[in-house]
Amino acid sequence: MTKGLAKLSGGCDGRRGQKGVKGMQQADGAEKTYFPFIDWLKAVAILAVVLLHCLPGENAALTGRSVYFAQLIHGCCNFAVPVFVMVTGAVLLNREESLRKTLRRTARLALALLIFGWAAAFLEAYFQSRALAASMGQAVLRLLGGESWSFTWFLYMMIGVYLMLPLFRIFVKNATDAALIYVMAALFVFNSIIPAINGLAGRTVLDFSLPVGSVYALYLLLGYYFQHRLRQAPPAWLCVGGICLCIAVFAVLMPGNSVAEFETLGWLAGYAPPAAAVLACAVFLLAKLVNTAGAGIRIIAQNSFGIYLIHCFYINASRYLLRLPEGLAITPPLFICVFSLALASSAALRKIRPVRKYLM
Repeated sequence: MTKGLAKLSGGCDGRRGQKGVKGMQQADGAEKTYFPFIDWLKAVAILAVVLLHCLPGENAALTGRSVYFAQLIHGCCNFAVPVFVMVTGAVLLNREESLRKTLRRTARLALALLIFGWAAAFLEAYFQSRALAASMGQAVLRLLGGESWSFTWFLYMMIGVYLMLPLFRIFVKNATDAALIYVMAALFVFNSIIPAINGLAGRTVLDFSLPVGSVYALYLLLGYYFQHRLRQAPPAWLCVGGICLCIAVFAVLMPGNSVAEFETLGWLAGYAPPAAAVLACAVFLLAKLVNTAGAGIRIIAQNSFGIYLIHCFYINASRYLLRLPEGLAITPPLFICVFSLALASSAALRKIRPVRKYLM
């Protein structure tokens, strides 16, 4: 990609940033700058999400090395959600957008949650009771209570993120680099470091809390900072080294007893632990060094949200209808089949004009 490259305005005054291609069109017809590394991040992150969900569940009867490797893959894939939130910060926080447009964006996400979340909750209720009419009512209650399939939690969280975008935009527009770094450091210490220390100790060693902000606020601001304020991206070897270090941390600290046990380790599992945060940052910064994205990467990126909404239906169909056994050996073929079907389904749905804007 050699022609049409233009330098992105960075920071608050337009001096820093990554090369982008102008002339791409948004859903509303407005012109925007296209950044290939964003497509790489979306593609890699959605691949990690699908792989994560194809792993054996916490009730799977795994033994020996299978448990350890399932935990290791689980830990290494946890960068995906932070990366998606960082992409949101990189793309949306620097954008001048009316409150009405932000609310429309939030409403589209809420509608996607309503449709796909209700369908997931209905199928779960039906598989348990086999009562069609009762399952439809139960699905509404499950959806309101956040008891649909596990993938829907991300949609609930992102609705909150979207609603807070106007507040975050005011902050980043007026904050100096020092103030932004200060706030991110505070969010990291209180949401990542302190919980990790308490988790490792097995008790509350540091009883400090931050009344405002979550780890997702941290990732939102990090995405904005890396894209618009960072004066010089770290070299590739440092990013790769950070990724390898985090994988080594997961490899050494995995308990290897059960998948359920790993889920309880708040200092290691999930999206807030230091290893997950560093891994997400390293992946993001490494991707920023990429200046091109092939057709395959762009197709996956364009369909990443659709894949996210659809893939769990195929996973649960394999378990409820086909009754495939859960095991590490079946994960690779299951992942390939689920990802391919979800990609094809998303691409087909995106060809329907009224549906397309909800899958972008």
